[in-house]
Amino acid sequence: MDRGDTMRGRVMRVFIISVIAVVAIGLSIPANGEDWNRGIFTFQFENDFVHGTDQYYTNGLKITWISPNITNDTTGNPLYRYSHSFLRHIPYEESNRSSRISVTLGQNIYMPTENLSLAQLRDDRPCAGWTYAGTAVHSTDGHTLDTWEIQLGIVGPDAFAEDTQRLIHGTQWHYELKNEPGVVLACERKWRAHEGSQTPLNYDIIPHAGITVGNVSTFVTAGCEIRAGRHIPKDFGTATIRPAGYTRIPAHAGTHPTNKHEHVGWYLFAAVDGRIVARDIFLDGNTFTDSPSVEKELCIAEVTTGIAVTMNRFTLSIAHIMRTEEFSGQESDHQFGSIFLSIPF
Repeated sequence: MDRGDTMRGRVMRVFIISVIAVVAIGLSIPANGEDWNRGIFTFQFENDFVHGTDQYYTNGLKITWISPNITNDTTGNPLYRYSHSFLRHIPYEESNRSSRISVTLGQNIYMPTENLSLAQLRDDRPCAGWTYAGTAVHSTDGHTLDTWEIQLGIVGPDAFAEDTQRLIHGTQWHYELKNEPGVVLACERKWRAHEGSQTPLNYDIIPHAGITVGNVSTFVTAGCEIRAGRHIPKDFGTATIRPAGYTRIPAHAGTHPTNKHEHVGWYLFAAVDGRIVARDIFLDGNTFTDSPSVEKELCIAEVTTGIAVTMNRFTLSIAHIMRTEEFSGQESDHQFGSIFLSIPF
């Protein structure tokens, strides 16, 4: 067995153990009795193979467990106690808000421009991976959702992104960033700014704004989503994989995201997101050592369009994302697809 097979086996074992850990956390914490108040598992997969490319942001995987409402929890769970203690120190948090916590595992992979020679690769963005675990606290009053998240992970060979990349695309891996522990702190607010009439065919508008700080990435973000369809869930919309960007959080403690009396719903959605980027390790290179790097763009934008179907409180969405150039010399904007699934648990 060669080194590649050995590392591939290690990646698969780590991935399987991590998924089991997230599931075990979800199973160990009981819901508060109501079917609408169950925890939620979400699975999100982003990749550019649907557009026939293998470059730039080429793959993202995020697995999340979101707890039931913990506002009036009586189980004594330490995760809940921690969350309540944290929320009490937020100055503008009000007593009428409901709260949830979440645990996340994820991996992002970045590649240089396709079909370059080894000499040309030296002047392009480096290969890089970010494998991380995160925990977040979510607080909502029905009209706004506040999320605070911390992510801890690793950039470099120990992120095992090369093995994942070869499993999915089978491509070569050159000029990778060096190992570096990563810390990301993020907060984001979403608003249910406008909702149409209470009829089966409806629409809503959900702006968002947030800030992310860390040695992996530092940026501010703002954007807006519009959804239109039949029996739109009472939640805070969709999101691409980003720190503190969560979906399927119910709008209030007493509501389930999906209409309890309707088994099937659907909606179309379109979203725009803009970022001002101060730090991006995947373009700027390692923080403390020399490494490959390129000159990043200060401002980038993202446009998402997609369709979602809800059925018996399960949600499946498919989206297309277009992201503008991220670094000087990038040949064009980048396009990739997203599949999202949420399951009540």
